Amino acid sequence: MKLIHDSDTELNQKMQSIEKSINMEALMKEFGISGEKVGTKNQYLAKCPFHDQEASFLIDAKTKEYFCFCEGLRGDVFSFLINYDRDVNHKHMTLKQAVDYLIEKFPIQ
Repeated sequence: MKLIHDSDTELNQKMQSIEKSINMEALMKEFGISGEKVGTKNQYLAKCPFHDQEASFLIDAKTKEYFCFCEGLRGDVFSFLINYDRDVNHKHMTLKQAVDYLIEKFPIQ
């Protein structure tokens, strides 16, 4: 998710650090999402947290992205948090809040 202007270098740096260090499996576990490994590509198929459809949510641990087959939602760790907060919690998390949450829960190495 690249919604940041280049002038906000501190936020961009935090996002880059998170993208490098975040463990997608740990993030999904934090939200109660567990999937079954698909093939040998470090991908997992799980129940979608956005609409409760069985095995319609693909998590790619290598690229650190997700995809919902039913709704066509896809994205990175930041868009996952924003979409989860909107669709499940019915709130409106900002990108900065998503970054802060990830830093708090998964300290940057």
